[in-house]
Amino acid sequence: DLNRLKKKEYDPNPLDDDGKMSDAEMAVKAMQKHKKRHDSAILDNMGGMFRSKVVCPKCKTISRKFDPFLLTIPVPLPTSDNKKQVVTLVFNSPEASPCKYQVDVSKSGQISDLKEAVGNLAKVDPETLIIAEVFSAKIYKKYRDSESISSIMERDVIFAYEFPEIKEYKEWIAVSVHQMKKAYAESYDHRECGTPSLVVLDTSAGGEIKASTAQ
Repeated sequence: DLNRLKKKEYDPNPLDDDGKMSDAEMAVKAMQKHKKRHDSAILDNMGGMFRSKVVCPKCKTISRKFDPFLLTIPVPLPTSDNKKQVVTLVFNSPEASPCKYQVDVSKSGQISDLKEAVGNLAKVDPETLIIAEVFSAKIYKKYRDSESISSIMERDVIFAYEFPEIKEYKEWIAVSVHQMKKAYAESYDHRECGTPSLVVLDTSAGGEIKASTAQ
């Protein structure tokens, strides 16, 4: 509280305009009256008075009023263009367990920037990574390098799959592989479970398809 007054005087009576005071005199009195309850450095430097004047059309009586105001300066809150994104990296080596990384990336960046950040942190080649969203134990979406990072929502679960061989493929496609289990013991229905994976198919070698799976 910047108010200098610890005990505020209560004055319910409005300032009377007797018609004898000048505008300057009345403004000073109005400010003095206002400062009996509001007195601060902000008022000293940014306070003022609005003057209003009403003339009765019949009796020509003039009524003046001075209302206090404070100048307001809109100050934008500092915002960051960056976001912290958690990515689970599934390594190409079956001996390496998936590992979670948190990277700092620009909201206006692209998925290629996210791959670069993950690759630098995990010491893997960013060009060998495929970024995907996992939902309910299945791959919900695979992202293109040109897509905006802003398309990733806060609650999205993001995975990065490492495939060193895609650097050698001129054309390839990534196929989702999901693990299934029975919904319950004696059920014929199955549902996805565990961590989904990807299979990369080389489609560039004269129709011959070569498969490589991230374990």
